[in-house]
Amino acid sequence: MRRKKKKKIRYSHAPVSEVICGVTFAESQLDISTLFNAQHTLSQEYPLIDIAAPIGDEALVGFVLASELEPTAVGPFRLRLRSSDLSWLCQLQFNKIYFNWIRQDDQPVGNYPGYTEIVSRFRKILDSLGALSLANNPDLVKYLDLTYHDRIEWQKYMDSISEAYKILRFSPPQLMAQYSFNNVFSRYTYECPEIGGHGILGMNTDSTQDGTQLLKFESCLRGKMQDITMDKWFDRSNGIQYDQFTSIFKEETLKKWI
Repeated sequence: MRRKKKKKIRYSHAPVSEVICGVTFAESQLDISTLFNAQHTLSQEYPLIDIAAPIGDEALVGFVLASELEPTAVGPFRLRLRSSDLSWLCQLQFNKIYFNWIRQDDQPVGNYPGYTEIVSRFRKILDSLGALSLANNPDLVKYLDLTYHDRIEWQKYMDSISEAYKILRFSPPQLMAQYSFNNVFSRYTYECPEIGGHGILGMNTDSTQDGTQLLKFESCLRGKMQDITMDKWFDRSNGIQYDQFTSIFKEETLKKWI
């Protein structure tokens, strides 16, 4: 069932801290030569380089989120290319192309380029690697990803994590004794047929480099559909992400972020 469109309110001061676009292929589509050519092609915009272990695939099997790490598919390493200001990250391995926008801890909330700009840059990277047509071929794609992270300085809104109900439409469990939680970690999965896959919602405590306490939310949509293009899949997923965001937080909290 398609979701009804509703008028979107622009939350210019929403605490979005990271947005990730990604494509995972069913089999290896890149090789070492392609990765090193990409390093040269993208070096002007993303000059900072490091190597990391490859990312495994994930699949929702029944009620279990299962990890898969097939060496011949993922390849021997993940190439990470960053912009000089550390705001943009391109991640490449044999079966994945991921692109992150990241708000650094010293950057104010609201310093967000917007979904359109992020997807446009991701599309440009795919095109420069000759992978745009591959990403638009559902027979080659295992799944697409669109993930949002929000990091909230929770002490501005409540005295303890146990009072999360003040800003959220759900809250941590209440203990019989008068204890307050120091941290929280939870992860939920759900089927999402609108994007041909599933969603993951995570909540945990975190902190900035200077020790400021944070409540971090991660919302990931993952899937693919045979009858729509990659661009339409991301647009549809972005609409669902907006609905998720506005349903998690209370109206009084959302108004503070307009």
